[in-house]
Amino acid sequence: MVQDTWLRWQDAERDAVRNAEASLVTTATRLAIDRLRSARARRESYVGTWLPDPLVSDPDDPPGDRDRGGDIEPRPAVRWSG
Repeated sequence: MVQDTWLRWQDAERDAVRNAEASLVTTATRLAIDRLRSARARRESYVGTWLPDPLVSDPDDPPGDRDRGGDIEPRPAVRWSG
């Protein structure tokens, strides 16, 4: 973004610019806003395949318990000193 701002500054007519700092800040801000808007548009137009929700056969046995074998043992908290 800074490089794009600098390139635009190099192409600008310096005689027409009354306040260089304001011009650079405005240009950088507008480029940042444009980049955020384009990122939002890319996120909203996802074209990949959507993964289906997992099927739960037994509501009393959540999938997390199956991965651990059903037994969860408490572990003591470890504090690392540095």
